[in-house]
Amino acid sequence: INLSIISTIGTATAVTASTIQHTESIEKQLNVAFITDLHIGEGCNGDLSYDSCKPVRTLSIAIEKINNLSDLSEIDCVFATGDLTSSALIEEFEKVRELLDTLKVPFYPVLGNHDSYPYIKHSDGSFNQTQYAMGDQYFGSIFQDILSNEASNSNVANWTTELCYNEDTTYKSWFHNYEVSFQNFSIRLGGTQ
Repeated sequence: INLSIISTIGTATAVTASTIQHTESIEKQLNVAFITDLHIGEGCNGDLSYDSCKPVRTLSIAIEKINNLSDLSEIDCVFATGDLTSSALIEEFEKVRELLDTLKVPFYPVLGNHDSYPYIKHSDGSFNQTQYAMGDQYFGSIFQDILSNEASNSNVANWTTELCYNEDTTYKSWFHNYEVSFQNFSIRLGGTQ
């Protein structure tokens, strides 16, 4: 895998990866853009608009650059890796989805540690946090159509479409490890809790 940074803006970094291997020893190239640590909602005081939220602006600029590359057929797909949100609030996941939907190529999200326990940080520095890690359930509901292997155009495998009992946390949650296949390449993705 050859990695080259194409853009670093604030906390979001877009990277292209070219993999030259094929199961039949024929050279192939797969160009993937990675966007990571989006932290949508961080420092935005509940206002997720372009003008009021720096992470929204940062992601919008990264998406514009990726779309320009995809117009040149240089990007096959995008992996948006956690932390997608700042505090795992459903409105932050919805904003991430809204922005990622503007990509011209398929995208695949992966959870990070900020995407697990929804919380609100108050001006005095105190937090209101949920007792359970519900962010993975928000993630599952917001992105299910992309990750479901039941979708007609999906190249995703092994992503569950139902809640499972999670022995580590003793409640039901989405297990969010899955595999994406492109042009005889298989990429395994997974989040954290």
